Amino acid sequence: MFHDTVTLFCRFGPPRAEAFTRTVLHDVRFDGACGANSFPRFGKSADRALLYIPFSSAQGYVSPEAWQALCAQERTRHWTLRPGDLLLPGHIRGSALSPAVQLAQAPVRFVLTTVDEKGTDSPLAHFEVGYGRIYRQGGGVV
Repeated sequence: MFHDTVTLFCRFGPPRAEAFTRTVLHDVRFDGACGANSFPRFGKSADRALLYIPFSSAQGYVSPEAWQALCAQERTRHWTLRPGDLLLPGHIRGSALSPAVQLAQAPVRFVLTTVDEKGTDSPLAHFEVGYGRIYRQGGGVV
């Protein structure tokens, strides 16, 4: 049921000078849908995605407030879920390219819009994370 892999890019720094840390999550469920709105006033993209992260697959997770307070080296060992953070389906390996360049070259980028903790006292406890698809550097979802 939870056999997908995704790469999260946690955003930090001021807009227009932002940077990212990359974290690969295994054993999650990614459900993406691509589409287009037929009404111009709603924008062109209707792409949406849901990511289900069982708490058992959330090693290294810290709250957004705690992550913001971490030094740069500690951020590489932890991750968080905040609106404006980015996701790419699959395992994006580290390379000579910076995370910002990898994101710029990716054909599909999803922007985190919502986070909900489900069943925190249950064996099926998980994060349910909603994503949109349009991203503008320094501005998040447009």
